[in-house]
Amino acid sequence: MGRERESSGRPAEARTSYDHQVLDRLGAHVQAFIRRLVVVFLATADARGEADCSSRAGPPGFVAVLDLPSRRAARHAGGVPPAPAAVHHPVFARVFGRLAAAGERSGLAELRGRVLADTAGRVLEVGAGSGSNFAHYPPAVTQVVAVEPEPYLRGLAEQAARRAPVPVDVVDGVAEALPAGEGEFDTVVSTLVLCSVADQPRALRELHRVLRPGGRLVFWEHVRAERPPLTIVQDALDRTVWPVLCGGCHVGRDTATAITAAGFTMERLERHRLPDTRIPLPMAPHVLGTARRAEPAR
Repeated sequence: MGRERESSGRPAEARTSYDHQVLDRLGAHVQAFIRRLVVVFLATADARGEADCSSRAGPPGFVAVLDLPSRRAARHAGGVPPAPAAVHHPVFARVFGRLAAAGERSGLAELRGRVLADTAGRVLEVGAGSGSNFAHYPPAVTQVVAVEPEPYLRGLAEQAARRAPVPVDVVDGVAEALPAGEGEFDTVVSTLVLCSVADQPRALRELHRVLRPGGRLVFWEHVRAERPPLTIVQDALDRTVWPVLCGGCHVGRDTATAITAAGFTMERLERHRLPDTRIPLPMAPHVLGTARRAEPAR
């Protein structure tokens, strides 16, 4: 204990709390700076005719997506969850669309096929992005309802739906308030989306709600590392630049634990490192697998 106090005169627990406060304050300043850069970029793009930013003088969706500290505060104010904010990431969406296409060509297509092999019946896919999953649904799937809130990505998904081997309907909506009734679907699919939802526990409760009893959640997500020092890097990124630069994404969420906490029973869980580099990257830890909504007791 004496050694723990040497460097600062404060107990280790107090230093940890203090360090987190410093990171939060630093993160707020960095995020504010990046928001200004994004606004300048969008204004420039609008002048070139590449994006219509003229209606964003003060739109709730645009401000809410970039103002992450305000969204966190709003979620906890009075203990009442706010209505989900509109999702609009015009810069990130264009980058993501290109990255997704490149990933398909470099080997992710095979992984998607393996992840989606367990899907069947009526499927709800949350956060469909540019529609990269659509080509990999097996014949056992009778219909896919693909929910995508980001306008640019939804347009790409609609194009991909026309080429899909199974019927796909692309709709607007957010994971925290899905446009579906209780128990409507046999399978729910979440691939690389639970990292970026504004309220992960609320989103998982929605996935549980729309899945029929005995139905299956199929997931592939990048998640929190299992040990330091990578967890320390992930926490620092999540408090500073990563969510702003990457469309609300967080690299340090323990999604597998959150799935079971939402009432799902884990069937299969695999852990992978993608990409598998010599020095692990913050976004490299991934989990994929399946979980069930429990059948009612008889």
